[in-house]
Amino acid sequence: FEDFESLCRWGPGATFSLKGADATVDKKICESKISITPSAYPILKALIRRDPLWAEARGLSVTAESPDTITANDFQFVKGCRITVVPKNAKTDRTIGVEPTGNLFLQLGVGAYIRRQLHRVGINLDDQTRNQRLAQRAWAEDLATVDLKAASDSISQQAVLQLLPPDWVELLSRLRSPFY
Repeated sequence: FEDFESLCRWGPGATFSLKGADATVDKKICESKISITPSAYPILKALIRRDPLWAEARGLSVTAESPDTITANDFQFVKGCRITVVPKNAKTDRTIGVEPTGNLFLQLGVGAYIRRQLHRVGINLDDQTRNQRLAQRAWAEDLATVDLKAASDSISQQAVLQLLPPDWVELLSRLRSPFY
């Protein structure tokens, strides 16, 4: 938890409960009932308890002496994300999941942590130069590259179970939207 909590952040766009122009950072922080899935709730609640400024902005007291004033009543529990489409290019739309506000905040933190750890061992997900060079080399050597349609949507849970330690599998499972 301590490893990724400082990396949690608000994305620029809409969430399950805040649409379009209403999806500003201040409205996300002070949303009357933060949308979240039940499995992610304990993690976000713990994070708010550890951040006195956020709690104060929401009108909550989180001192060691005070009773727990962050309750389920501060949240809107939802089953999962809302599905919509956005333009992919001039001809095609792309389906996206609009995540609950709380889940998205936590997901962005975990994603940033994973990117940082990969970067430490030489993998930079923000730079496609290596992939582009390898594709050019494959073309020059009459090799093939594979461009899977909807590749990012086809990562199976089994692959995650095989590649990650159990505590990471549990964390990612708790932060994902199980329904849409």
